[in-house]
Amino acid sequence: QRKKGRDLFDLWQALTQFAVDDAGVVRVFGGYLERAGLRVTRAQFERNLAQKERMPEFFGDVLPLLPGDGTYEPAAAMLLVRQRLIERLPGKPWRAKAGPES
Repeated sequence: QRKKGRDLFDLWQALTQFAVDDAGVVRVFGGYLERAGLRVTRAQFERNLAQKERMPEFFGDVLPLLPGDGTYEPAAAMLLVRQRLIERLPGKPWRAKAGPES
C-alpha cells in the first residue's frame, strides 16, 4: 500500500543478489497477512502495482539514491517481482477491464 519505490528496489536487490526461496517468501507474507487479519489476492496486488507504475513518484524516490551505473531498471525490477513473487499469490490474475477481483 505504500507509494514508495524503495520496497520494489529492496525486493529486486534481494532476488538478484541472494538465493531466495520464492515460495518461502510468499508463504511468510501470507502468514504475516493472516496474523494481521488481512487478505490480499494476486489480483489486488497486481492492480495496486499497475496503479503505482503510472505514478512518477513511485519510481522517483529511490533513483536519486542510487549510483548512475544503470544497473537498476525499475521496469525490469517490476517484471522480476511479478514473475517470481506476485504470480505465486493466491487468486486469479488481475485483468484491467475484467470483472471483480478474485
